[in-house]
Amino acid sequence: MTWLRNFTRQHLSSLFVVLTFAWTWSLVGPAALAKHGIGAATVSNSARTLASFTPTLVAIALITLARGRQGLLGIWRAIVTIRIPPWPTLAAFALPQLSCLAAFQLFRIAGGATPVLDSWPSSLAFTLLLLPLTAFFEEVGWRHLLLSELQRKCSPLVATGLVALIWGLWHLPMYFQNNSEGARTPLLFAMFMVGIFPVALFATWLYNRAGGRLLPVMLFHASVDASIGYYFGKFPSGELRPFAWWIGCMWLMAVLLYWRAGRTLGRSAQAVDDAVPPALATDGK
Repeated sequence: MTWLRNFTRQHLSSLFVVLTFAWTWSLVGPAALAKHGIGAATVSNSARTLASFTPTLVAIALITLARGRQGLLGIWRAIVTIRIPPWPTLAAFALPQLSCLAAFQLFRIAGGATPVLDSWPSSLAFTLLLLPLTAFFEEVGWRHLLLSELQRKCSPLVATGLVALIWGLWHLPMYFQNNSEGARTPLLFAMFMVGIFPVALFATWLYNRAGGRLLPVMLFHASVDASIGYYFGKFPSGELRPFAWWIGCMWLMAVLLYWRAGRTLGRSAQAVDDAVPPALATDGK
């Protein structure tokens, strides 16, 4: 087992990407192809749910293999430690809500027809619902493992770009399996790939500012999903202009963030030590 543990430590990020894609794409990919007339596979709701949980499940397995009990304790501390300044947590929730609201209003000002929204507390409730679900079952993988590993090898900006690309492409079969926009689904996915880079930049900044703790970035992820569903979910199928406005808002905010935070993206000397979980350190044991 020693050789396997050492191999896992040396190739942790590569193994994570390969296994996460293999698991998710093997479950959802055939059904996505069938949706577009290639084959006749179907996927159950339970299988789709399991596929969406793959990043965290794979990360836990690999970290456990690489560092055993110490690795699991590192994950636990990253999730439950909440001794962080309140303002990153507030920003994690507020930024997605404000960006979606701005995009919604800009689309309306530009002459677009907008639906009547539900009461705002429903967005807050949806965020809290997604926090232990989508956010938790992705962020242990994307941020705690992959981003931490990449930031040890390259700059925060380069690491963010790589995570964004991998994170975005991982969603490909789920978008085409859902086919929510019909013939415009490929365009939706292309827009999603453009929009995921500023989202990943904010996630990196929140993660680094919190010293490697996951609560702010989990809240941010949940708030992004909830606010998109709240503000854009009632638009007719194929209407992607409000989403385009939101992507523009996110890019503008990301440029301002990078200008303000600088190349470190909140990764101070202390944050470097905290943001690299014990699970990922290569101490030769």
